[in-house]
Amino acid sequence: MEQLTVPSGAKVVMDIASFEDAMALKNAVEREIKEAKLSINLAGVSSTSDLDIGEFLTMAMAVDSSAEVNRCLMKCLMRCTYNGEKITANTFEPRECRQDYMPIMMQCMKDNLTDFFKPLVSKLFGLSSIQSTNTQKQE
Repeated sequence: MEQLTVPSGAKVVMDIASFEDAMALKNAVEREIKEAKLSINLAGVSSTSDLDIGEFLTMAMAVDSSAEVNRCLMKCLMRCTYNGEKITANTFEPRECRQDYMPIMMQCMKDNLTDFFKPLVSKLFGLSSIQSTNTQKQE
């Protein structure tokens, strides 16, 4: 469990979702990226710092506008609390709480999706560095 303070000053306790709910979120995010025909150009990328932030922002907006992704996120938040109360859609009903919506959703995505994609990203960048080493040896 991770505790964070959000912009309104509220205390949020984040916990990962069940495997089933996290997988549903992962699948929904992947579907949105695929349907939006978004891709990230990995040519010349050897680390995450080389990635184009604009591509990620476009992807984030496509994912954020998905009703399915938002439903999955709310389900993933069932084990989390906001000032000691379980997080539900009603948590963000008061105007002063709405500023906390995006930071909480982003943290939920990070907490529930990172472990699925970390091995893939590591392999991609590992392959990229192996490829550049092999290219240098051939020259």
